[in-house]
Amino acid sequence: MDALCPVCREKELVIIELGVGDHEVVLVSCAACGSRWWRRDGFETQVAEVVELAMTTARSGGRRKSGRPTKTAS
Repeated sequence: MDALCPVCREKELVIIELGVGDHEVVLVSCAACGSRWWRRDGFETQVAEVVELAMTTARSGGRRKSGRPTKTAS
């Protein structure tokens, strides 16, 4: 991801990519000013939507549409 912080224009970003159900969720955090933002399937989203997606996925047993379990952190 080639991006700049929208607040301070810094290039040094911490990017954490997660698979939640069939969706790609990305947390981006600026190392310089601490701003954070989320992306879901390539589009900016709010943290509340990410939490709702995670809760919905958990209630459905954490399964992807393909029927495979989602990866979990050890």
